[in-house]
Amino acid sequence: MYMSKNNFYINDDMMINNNKGMILEYNPIIDKLIMSNNNKHIWELYGGINLCDYLISNNNTCNTLYSLNQMAVKRNTEFYNFKGNNILEYGLPSTKQLLSFNITDYTNIKEPIYALSLSNNGNIELNNGKYLLHKEYFVADDYYSLLVENESKNLVLKSSTGEYKWALNKLITNRPYDASEIKIGESFKEGEMLYCGDYSNIILNGKLLYRNHKSKTSTEIKYSSNYSAYLYKIVVGTKSISFRDKNNEDIDILLTNNKSNNNSRLRCEKSSSHGIVWDNGNNQIFWKYTINDSSEPKSNAVWLYNKYYNKCLYTNGFKNEPITYEDCVDHNKYKWYFEKIDGNTYFISAAKHNLCMRAIKNRMTLGECDEKAILKYIKASKSIKSSNKCLSGIDDNNDPYSQYEVKLSSCN
Repeated sequence: MYMSKNNFYINDDMMINNNKGMILEYNPIIDKLIMSNNNKHIWELYGGINLCDYLISNNNTCNTLYSLNQMAVKRNTEFYNFKGNNILEYGLPSTKQLLSFNITDYTNIKEPIYALSLSNNGNIELNNGKYLLHKEYFVADDYYSLLVENESKNLVLKSSTGEYKWALNKLITNRPYDASEIKIGESFKEGEMLYCGDYSNIILNGKLLYRNHKSKTSTEIKYSSNYSAYLYKIVVGTKSISFRDKNNEDIDILLTNNKSNNNSRLRCEKSSSHGIVWDNGNNQIFWKYTINDSSEPKSNAVWLYNKYYNKCLYTNGFKNEPITYEDCVDHNKYKWYFEKIDGNTYFISAAKHNLCMRAIKNRMTLGECDEKAILKYIKASKSIKSSNKCLSGIDDNNDPYSQYEVKLSSCN
């Protein structure tokens, strides 16, 4: 081994290039060659195998793989062999096979790769931070581990929360870790996500979360009235999606009356407002959870006034509670936003920006902005329609309070 013109060679193969002021020293106490520059570690060569409990970001002796070194991880008896200056071999003894990761081919970096590190901020760095194999897209977790996944036998990066952050060739179980849609038979379980660019939807700690990658904020998606249930996975079916716990029992299930469809999918909705959508593969939406990142809706809040009753549509702001006709008051509970999203019309409560007026069994309630909340405003007749029916009151001479109830009836 020798140095020439700021390059370092072993057996005439360049290991490190264009690094000024390199000093190579041997430490007999730990039996290790150490290459440094201004007291900063550049590269190391162990006299034997580096034994670690984990290949993990928060351990300075076990957070980096250096070329020509071997590491054995006791936690899962994983084995890593960094051959030459670009080939990382990895595997589990149970498979009796070492898989190969050609870092040069994968990254198209032309210079020698001599170090692969896990940083505290969640990045996978190459050559001591000169290049990034992966960059954390949300907030940093407590620590990160690089490991060989038992199920997929693939090299993956997981955070302290159990989230899949990166995977070689993107593969986890039976789909990419950063998939923007989940099809029938594809996995969506705890630690896995729908990746939507500026945001993601993930199952963590028993909850379905929406995460904004720009504002670094997280919001729980209330998919069911059973708030205490522990969500473990979501299963997409031909005419349903089911939310299941660790015992594979349904917490909640959403069904469509349409025929079974093998193209059914759960996907990102990026076009106008951040959210998650279940559709038939051809953008016919069965269920939709929308999170609008804008603090102010695009339209102005208005009364929805019924001239016949001389009253306005009112909500108390509670989910699943009925919408009623009440005397018009200058308050958000009496006002609505008229919003068009992906060509569909929604009436969003001015009191609860994430909830919409929706039709349930010919009655109007406040709830999710999903397919049941898709309405039409007929300008000529100044009426609101759901399917082929119109919003109306109930005229029951024996019930003086009937006029306050809102239902769907035939349009006259």
